[in-house]
Amino acid sequence: MTMKNYKLLAEKVIEKSLSKGADFSDVVVLGNISKNIGCRLGKVEEIEQSETQILGLRTFIGKKNAITSTNNFTESSIDSSIERVIEMTKLTPDDPLPGLASKTSEKIPELDLYDRTNLSAEELKNLAPVSYTHLRAHETLRYLVFRLLREKKKGGGGGGGGG
Repeated sequence: MTMKNYKLLAEKVIEKSLSKGADFSDVVVLGNISKNIGCRLGKVEEIEQSETQILGLRTFIGKKNAITSTNNFTESSIDSSIERVIEMTKLTPDDPLPGLASKTSEKIPELDLYDRTNLSAEELKNLAPVSYTHLRAHETLRYLVFRLLREKKKGGGGGGGGG
């Protein structure tokens, strides 16, 4: 999934949570691809790759808030996560300091968190068997994070597009 797709997904989740009764919501979407190669006595012992994705949603209703997360990005799973966090939010006790930050940075600095390097298994294999008795080479290919915060529009009408 690309950063653009994460942003669209986050916007959709925020809009659904607001339409289900949240006053404020924020969402975090994360994706990661990781490759590992293990060597023993100069020979490759194992090669593995893992891919993960996580969506975290926090909702606020009045002075109450709750958080949920899922790694299942199907529409039905995300919809049930939204329903669940709204119900959880309604059941939690009041928080004396609820809400999202009242002011955020106007310009988000580039943190260089996205690594476009894509070493093949063969390239990792060639890096690993150095003179160590045991070595584990590791590469994190992608670490995409997208966070979106939104509050219900105040005043007339309520429908409105994003902003």
